[in-house]
Amino acid sequence: MRVRISPREWTMSQEREFMENLVCTRFYYFIVFFSVVIAGAVASKDPIHYKIVLCLGAAVSVPFVGTIARAQQKLDIAIEELKKVHGHPVCELDKQAHGEGRRQLIGYSIPLFCLMVLIAGAVLALCDVLGPAQPAGCGL
Repeated sequence: MRVRISPREWTMSQEREFMENLVCTRFYYFIVFFSVVIAGAVASKDPIHYKIVLCLGAAVSVPFVGTIARAQQKLDIAIEELKKVHGHPVCELDKQAHGEGRRQLIGYSIPLFCLMVLIAGAVLALCDVLGPAQPAGCGL
């Protein structure tokens, strides 16, 4: 069953709210995924498992980061459109929050940084430069 919504029933403010929640939810899930991948790599004892965890983590992160960036892009468009409406609360909030810098961190910078960390880790692991931590010996 498809629900039809006329343009009059869905406002740009509702779209902004929806996109903001979507960006935040995707960002939180990505951070959890990134943490699980890093924890899995650190807990790995076998070099093959280490490489698999980092490579799969990097591969899955690529589309994950893409969906976060696309949702952020849509949110930015919605906010820019709402700024054009005289007296809309978004205008005043944007001025008081000093622009979009923090919003860009969540939508673009942090996910991209995490992706680069996973890609670098996977490449270094595949080149045998980086590997699982070796247990400390007793020195005997």
